[in-house]
Amino acid sequence: MYTLENGMLELVARGTGKKTSKLASHIEPITLSDVMVIRGRNHDYVGTSSAENCFRKLKEDYEKIVVAGEVIAGFNQIIKKNEVDENIFFLVLNFLHFLNDAELGSNELIILKIVFEIKFLKLLGYLPSFSRCSRCDERDISKLKYFNNQEGGVVCSKCVLAANEENVIIDEDLINNIKFLTKCNFDEILKIDISPKIIAKINNIVGSFKKYQFE
Repeated sequence: MYTLENGMLELVARGTGKKTSKLASHIEPITLSDVMVIRGRNHDYVGTSSAENCFRKLKEDYEKIVVAGEVIAGFNQIIKKNEVDENIFFLVLNFLHFLNDAELGSNELIILKIVFEIKFLKLLGYLPSFSRCSRCDERDISKLKYFNNQEGGVVCSKCVLAANEENVIIDEDLINNIKFLTKCNFDEILKIDISPKIIAKINNIVGSFKKYQFE
């Protein structure tokens, strides 16, 4: 359970396996709840819980629940217990609100996932460099031809041979689209016109970088 005041918590919820449990629906996955925590000697427990938003529309849409599940699974792998970050809490909450409320097509769902992960990486201090070569600081976008996970971002043609990891070929259009998405708010996603082919490549780059850094 990720909380505003205490970050990630591991709590025991007694009796939630019973059909008659009133608590279970208030602490189901992807639910915003007001929870009272009872401190114990060996474990902490859920005392009471009141659901404030169950994100019902999200949970009734298969494509949306898949995206939410992928984001939350990655989030849970990265966030450590008791690390408090108000900005990360509200990033996740705003993501879920938008995913729940907005009418989104398949391409827009992928864009939303990318924008979330970029913002998440930025808050963690792991946002890759897209404006300059990660090795020599070259800033001429026409010379930035590759993306390299180990180098932490783009590398120029001159430095690519010195990079030790597999390089992904990129171009100016791809870089400009990524830089645009780094500044994009969730509510701007509905106005974005980027081809599915480019979005798929950006998704692969961001996903591969996140996996390299945290797995």
